[in-house]
Amino acid sequence: MHRIITWLKILWGQPLGLQHVLVIAAPLMISTACYSIMQFFDRLFLLYHSPTDVGAMATVGTMVWTLCSLPLGMVSYVTTFVAQYRGAEQPGQIGRSVAHAFYLALASVPFLLLPGWYVEDFFIWFGHEPELAKAEGLCFRIYILSGLGMLANGVLEGLLVGLEKTRPVMAANIYATMLNIVLDPLMIFGWWLIPSMGIEGAAWATVLSMWAKFGYSLWVVSRLEDFASFRFAAGWRFDGGFIRRFLFFGGPSGLQWFIEGMAILYFIAVMGRLGEAYLSATSLAFSINLLAFIPVYGLGMGLTSIVGNQLGQDNAPMAKRALHSAMIIALAFTAVFVVLYTVFPRTLLTLHRANTENFAELEPIVLNFLFYVAVYCLLDTIQIVKVSVLKGAGDTWFVTGTFLLTSALFVWIGGSLDQPGADPNEVASRWWWALTGWIATLALIFWLRVAQGKWMKMKVIEG
Repeated sequence: MHRIITWLKILWGQPLGLQHVLVIAAPLMISTACYSIMQFFDRLFLLYHSPTDVGAMATVGTMVWTLCSLPLGMVSYVTTFVAQYRGAEQPGQIGRSVAHAFYLALASVPFLLLPGWYVEDFFIWFGHEPELAKAEGLCFRIYILSGLGMLANGVLEGLLVGLEKTRPVMAANIYATMLNIVLDPLMIFGWWLIPSMGIEGAAWATVLSMWAKFGYSLWVVSRLEDFASFRFAAGWRFDGGFIRRFLFFGGPSGLQWFIEGMAILYFIAVMGRLGEAYLSATSLAFSINLLAFIPVYGLGMGLTSIVGNQLGQDNAPMAKRALHSAMIIALAFTAVFVVLYTVFPRTLLTLHRANTENFAELEPIVLNFLFYVAVYCLLDTIQIVKVSVLKGAGDTWFVTGTFLLTSALFVWIGGSLDQPGADPNEVASRWWWALTGWIATLALIFWLRVAQGKWMKMKVIEG
């Protein structure tokens, strides 16, 4: 027993042990949890307004995230550049990294706005009812503006995370989430001079909250003590060579998010084709799963920064220790939710019993979906942590290639099991099993890639 206690103390207190990693990553776990809380309350309030709106918001939210994921993945990769330049004691290069991340963000704006012209036709073509497609199109054209705010804020958050200044990131996200929770009921149901706007109101609440977060982050960055050492003014001078290097390493990172998002969007669209009940049930299951998934993603952001910083210092053994600490934290955190999903699933649905008649139809479907969520939850945690390490090192092309091949396999397998005329419950179950198998495959591949050890000799900066 004494040996076990001694081992635990070492594991907790050593440099880049559990405590050290938690100090850096916990604010990011809270920050990303704020995003899931925001999504949760959006869908909760909309469920009281209209079940159709819930399904439409789920689809639109996934579509906006998918479109933003490509440029957001690129600009967020500024974290690795900042972390490695900081580790290599080259702060003057940090301003250039941030400036060129903003250039990429601005270049992405037309790409994000263009789909608004034909989004309704897309959903009708995919088999959604005209009423649902109209609600989705209306919501998308507003909601995409929050994506632009998310993209701009992604650059600033990437800078702060790369500097391991994660508490201001947490504060910005808490501020935005609280604002969204206040605005949601006011703009969805109406109050005083504010008319009832339903799904439009939920979208506008998200837009205002996201841009308010950007304003807060901008204020924080301008007040950094070492702001002058980053040479932001000189960094705005366009450097084609640096942009190409940014695209080489950050492009695959964004492409990975885009591929993953497209696969999930296709999955959700299939649920919508099976019927409104399956789409709403999928939305609720994903909303509940966000409470476990998103904080682990925040932990991964912190791990990417730590790994990048340690590799910038040529200290691969410490990067490996951070990986082990992060994995222990992530699995312990996720295990709590696995228990909740399997032992107390009905308790998790308590707040969603807004419409008794409608919920009686949704509940058995959601409970079935939560079973699959519980199965793949731990597997998803493993792949997030392993991918975060590879990104911190710069091994982004392998990550993207793996997601491309496995996503295509997931869609092909799911489609082959989706036979015309089959019972919707059977089709939905087949797709959920395919989703679980996809995540298991990712976890195995990235586990083996990290174990191979090549990432410990990689860098994205000069030299």
